[in-house]
Amino acid sequence: EETLMCRLHQIDLLLRKLVGAVGRVDKKNCKKANDARKRIVKQMKQDNSSFEVLKSNNEVVALDFACDVTGLKNVRVWEDFGDDSVALSIQDSFRDFISKNS
Repeated sequence: EETLMCRLHQIDLLLRKLVGAVGRVDKKNCKKANDARKRIVKQMKQDNSSFEVLKSNNEVVALDFACDVTGLKNVRVWEDFGDDSVALSIQDSFRDFISKNS
């Protein structure tokens, strides 16, 4: 249980950083970004399979968030976003988070 809560906390911290990244490049999408963060955290809390939360990959979480904010669906790799400035900012912020929390 403690490990699960620690993992959820780490995911929430990552998502909060990504919300900030969206706000820096596109203020009008701040609410959309925060709503995406809340949806992902709620989904993970409600997921009965705590194992799935524990093994969830930070990059998959970040890509899911980026899809929500940009409106693009089924994106599997960052390159699929092209030169979308919001997605690029999210990607940069994700990489910064990983480099500081690895």
